[in-house]
Amino acid sequence: MQGLGGRVSAAAAVALLFWASVEPLGAAPVASLQKVVTQSGLAGERVRLSRAGEMLTIETGQLYTDRDQLKLVLVGLANLVSSRDKQIKQVKLRGQLLGEERPLEATVPVSLAGQIRRQSSPAGLKNIVLAPFAGDLSALATEPATEPRPAISTAQSARPHLPVIGEPLMAGQPVADAGRGDDSRLVHAGNAMLVRLDREVSLAASASVAVSAVVDQPVVGARGTIVIPRGSRVHGLVEKADGGAQLVIRELEIDGNRYAIAAASAVIYTPLSGGNTGPVAHPSVMAGYGGFLVGGPIGGLLGVLLGGLAGPAAAPPRVYGVPAGPLTVRLIEDLRTDLP
Repeated sequence: MQGLGGRVSAAAAVALLFWASVEPLGAAPVASLQKVVTQSGLAGERVRLSRAGEMLTIETGQLYTDRDQLKLVLVGLANLVSSRDKQIKQVKLRGQLLGEERPLEATVPVSLAGQIRRQSSPAGLKNIVLAPFAGDLSALATEPATEPRPAISTAQSARPHLPVIGEPLMAGQPVADAGRGDDSRLVHAGNAMLVRLDREVSLAASASVAVSAVVDQPVVGARGTIVIPRGSRVHGLVEKADGGAQLVIRELEIDGNRYAIAAASAVIYTPLSGGNTGPVAHPSVMAGYGGFLVGGPIGGLLGVLLGGLAGPAAAPPRVYGVPAGPLTVRLIEDLRTDLP
């Protein structure tokens, strides 16, 4: 009988481990949650989700500027996924910080994430502990996005004479020979570039505003060499897009040489003034987080994640635009800087 009891206990233990590793009955599929997370823009477009019982782990190739920003994003994601699946009790986020050699990870109970949001205060972030992650997230940072989002732009390039790789941006624009040069000066589409605006750009009086910005971090190309040095300038427009605002880059300037470039930020749905952000409840609103993921003001991100409680009837008209400071844009097309 003892042998039988031992076999029964072993079988029960195996069954327990099995059910702990699969999704609970009635739980949202991981693929469905991954789509929700991707659409939110909080973790970028390159994410990997896994689930073990009541714990959901989110790994992202997105780059964050500081620890509080990563914690705030974790709180936002925990509130988002738990609203879709009540059986999720804890959420873990793994991501990379600017200037940090190793990725970091943190776990938040859904109950704490909800408390931080209800209190509309970052004070609860001190209860979230970040720790080094021994794994590797580099594949998420380099693999192509499954559904790249095109820039929303109705304006024309300011300099149609610049050569472009691929299809011309407008009639009469010369096409560069992509076969010339070498890959050491090539940056593939989908790569991120951190730029800095020295002033806030408001769309209160216009549908688009011409802007210039400075590249805030060097951009490394396909062969590991720096293709776009820090301090290079970019030129483009801040435009109205899909109910928000978007920075669209059309020209890159390096040491006096100018190159055609196609790059854009995520659409920023957070108003510069007026209205209220309100509780986040829809992916179209969540997508606005993407504009703050690298370098966005922590106060602005906090306002979006935690939400205001003022009623819409008393809210003044919203004015959209792009805040001063760092902002991430992504290349829509490959870029070469070794062409004449």
